[in-house]
Amino acid sequence: MTSVLLVWCWRVMRAMTKSPYPPKTRRPSRRARLPYAIISDPLSTFEPTAANWQAMEGAYDRPLGDDDREEIVKLVTNYFHLGQFGRNASFVDDAEKWLAKVQKAAESTQNDLGVFSKELFPDEQTENSAEFHARYRIKQHLKERRRWPEHKIEYVQNVLKDYLDAIALTAKELETASSWGPIEEIQWGILIIGLTKWFKDNRFPVGASKGANKSTSDKPSAFVAFVHALQLTFPKEYQRHMPNPGVLVTAINLGALATGIYNARRCMAREMKSGDARSQKPA
Repeated sequence: MTSVLLVWCWRVMRAMTKSPYPPKTRRPSRRARLPYAIISDPLSTFEPTAANWQAMEGAYDRPLGDDDREEIVKLVTNYFHLGQFGRNASFVDDAEKWLAKVQKAAESTQNDLGVFSKELFPDEQTENSAEFHARYRIKQHLKERRRWPEHKIEYVQNVLKDYLDAIALTAKELETASSWGPIEEIQWGILIIGLTKWFKDNRFPVGASKGANKSTSDKPSAFVAFVHALQLTFPKEYQRHMPNPGVLVTAINLGALATGIYNARRCMAREMKSGDARSQKPA
């Protein structure tokens, strides 16, 4: 059920992002990224101006206290940092392609080494044969170099098996990372969840709708207006689902849902891994 909900969320998000970005704004990639990146650029900071704060306060028609501002800066700065790492992270499918190539080479080497070992150390051999003579000379040359190979070939075969087991485990991890969906939307959802929690705990309305009273006004709810005003202070690469308020409403609701599912999946994966470890622990 969790997998179905996650796939549904990302399909809706993908459909929504067909129109909300201005023509010159680069859309975030829909390809899943690895949870690892190295960046050399300085980390971005969030430093809104007095006019920016005034616009955000206008959404709620009430001032934001020092604690409110400090928390907003902290949440947005974290979002910027996650975004920088996310944009520099490699794509999961690129890692999967490389892994498939390495797996194919390891399997080929394992098969070739099996043939080689069988030919050099057969179960049965006829002494009066061309193969026996050539095999004997190979062994003599190896003895001269103090490299008698029987146990070493078996060692290499075991190492290759370990490599293939490690490759299979890595492939499962990449499959899980791929199922999480675009990292940009997850990062944006984390920001929305953080803002929602803070405003709710501090008695700000946090409903995300296209209007507080649809029968009398098309004005979006205060929280949607705030997120819109907040994102106007962001660099273009960090803005999501702008400028259409209707799209932003749906994105806020789905972003929170998808991020919740994402976190639940990670918790489930950790619990399953922990359970496997406990079941394998010797009595």
